[in-house]
Amino acid sequence: MESLEARVAVAEQRIGEIEVLQGGAGQGGGGQSNELKAFQEKILQELRVLRSIMGKEHRNALNTQEELKKANAEIERLKKENERMNYRIKEEEKKNVPQQN
Repeated sequence: MESLEARVAVAEQRIGEIEVLQGGAGQGGGGQSNELKAFQEKILQELRVLRSIMGKEHRNALNTQEELKKANAEIERLKKENERMNYRIKEEEKKNVPQQN
C-alpha cells in the first residue's frame, strides 16, 4: 500500500496537471472544462482527506512519544525506589546479624 505522503504527492501532481489542462481547455475545449473541474474537485477532496489522515497520524505519533517518555520516567522512578529499598534491606540485615565477641 502506498504511503500517505506518496498519495498526497500524486494528488498534488494531478491538480497541477489539471490546472495546466484547464488553461488549454479554456481556449476552446468547451464541455471538457466542466469535466476537468469535477475531476479536480474529486482530487482536491481526496487530498483533504489524506492530509486529515496524515495530521491524525502525526498527532497519534506525538501522543505515543509522550506516553513513552512518561513510561520511561516511571521506570526510572521505580529503579531508584528499588535501589533505596535494596539499601534499606542491607542496612536491616546488618542490624540483625548477631555480633560475635
